[in-house]
Amino acid sequence: MRNALSTLVGIITSLVVGACVDPRGRLDEFAARVIDAKDTGQDCPGFTEIPNVTGRALFVVRIDNLPPRGGREPELFFDTQVTLQQNPDKTGELDLVAMPLTVEDRMPIGVPFTASAVPVDACGKFEAPFEGMISGKANPITGMDQTVIAKVHGNIRSADLVCGMLSGSVPIDLSATTFGAVRWTGDALPTAVVRCPE
Repeated sequence: MRNALSTLVGIITSLVVGACVDPRGRLDEFAARVIDAKDTGQDCPGFTEIPNVTGRALFVVRIDNLPPRGGREPELFFDTQVTLQQNPDKTGELDLVAMPLTVEDRMPIGVPFTASAVPVDACGKFEAPFEGMISGKANPITGMDQTVIAKVHGNIRSADLVCGMLSGSVPIDLSATTFGAVRWTGDALPTAVVRCPE
């Protein structure tokens, strides 16, 4: 009887030990198979530092849910001064001063839209207020003065390109609105970019 009991205990012990899960080992195996999302994909290029976009830029907003009017695309043009402060932790702070440009000859008009000390994460992403008054001469959509209450959802792609989406109202819906800001050097207007490249 004692021998039979000993044998049964031995069998049960073997089964328990053999079926025991090593949660730490399984976790390590899983972690080894997972790709770090921060280092892949277009949304987060994994910069060693945020590209320095400080300088003058042509900032163009395209309202994609509107058709062309009078032969003109529904686009707002801004002569923009961008200042980026790079932080030791690879984040940054962005200042924007965006002056509306007239439809006819792309000359400055009105009061600039401004945003200060906008946080930029290590992936180059930021959200900035974009609020002000567009003069009718800078408004190809209605030709009238228009208040803009919006937010820029931006992505620094390189030292020469910032792009992304806008949300808010003009007062039309801006849910299908994109923008691009390209470095502006010299006197000639650079080629406009109105959305992030694929």
